Amino acid sequence: MRSADRTLCFKGEKCVGGKKSKERLNVLLAANIDGSEKIIPLVIGKFLKPRCMKTCKSLPLFYDANLKAWMTADIWEKTLWSWDRNFSEQKRKVALIVDNCTVDGLKSIELVFLPPNSACVLQPLDQCIIQNLKVTYRKLLLYDLISAIDRKEQLQVSVLNAIFYIDQS
Repeated sequence: MRSADRTLCFKGEKCVGGKKSKERLNVLLAANIDGSEKIIPLVIGKFLKPRCMKTCKSLPLFYDANLKAWMTADIWEKTLWSWDRNFSEQKRKVALIVDNCTVDGLKSIELVFLPPNSACVLQPLDQCIIQNLKVTYRKLLLYDLISAIDRKEQLQVSVLNAIFYIDQS
């Protein structure tokens, strides 16, 4: 997910007449097989406490950070342990389809690993779910951009704005 500062330039497009934003977020999505139960997404940013979140008391999503906004083994493990505690409290057993990165000692989650080089074909969320989230995110961003243009203002999209766009997507 991207936030725009002075451009609307998406992956693969040439940036003209502005400067490409360096802000990046990673989003972890999970749902059951029929999509009727979605786990609250995890957003990974670059800073644990961005300035834009200073006055925010709570977020609609889970948030974590590291300098490159990547899913690290530590963040993955912490997330899975949190999910495992939640499922254990509900006395539920679940299978989680993943492409790699194991965590040992889980009580309520069984990790099911995809064969190598098959993730993009077999991952259930790669079957248009992620694409739909990105399209909706961009639509919300463009609505705000057009609204700012109508008000003759410059749109300043923060990590907090992006988190709310992701939540609405």
